[in-house]
Amino acid sequence: CFANPACTPSRAELLTGTYPGFIGFQHVLAKWKDKHYLDPKKFNSFANQLKQAGYATAVAGKWNISWLERNDTVKAFGFDEHCLWQMFDRDGVKRSRFYQPYFRINDKIEEESIADRFGPDVLAREVGARPSTRPAAKMATKSNERFNFIVDLGTGAVGVDVVNT
Repeated sequence: CFANPACTPSRAELLTGTYPGFIGFQHVLAKWKDKHYLDPKKFNSFANQLKQAGYATAVAGKWNISWLERNDTVKAFGFDEHCLWQMFDRDGVKRSRFYQPYFRINDKIEEESIADRFGPDVLAREVGARPSTRPAAKMATKSNERFNFIVDLGTGAVGVDVVNT
């Protein structure tokens, strides 16, 4: 088994289950002039597979497999909801994910409303504290529980969280 230590190749690998060499991403997507992106028409994702099984999906953090302003591939890769750092604004200016964060939350740029908050706190709030608009999973042991299947695209950590609703 091989895991790429660089952010863009590792995210693409975790999302698709395909080695970076087969995807075409062996470099970090870090410059606005870079036109590469992970094409959802060419690769399936674990989120699309979970949706086919009846799960609701969400992603939060650093997307870094496409420039969201140019190629917004989040929904095509199967995510119903998202809170993502948008590395560049539409003018190609690099933006912060920590101090005065610049996030795209469910297709809307949030900047002023979260300017006084620390970026990771915004992500934690969006992922953990906000009730989902739909059930997180079709499997539940009680009517007041839902299961969140969590994959951190940054670290590769996988977890299941049971939430009483």
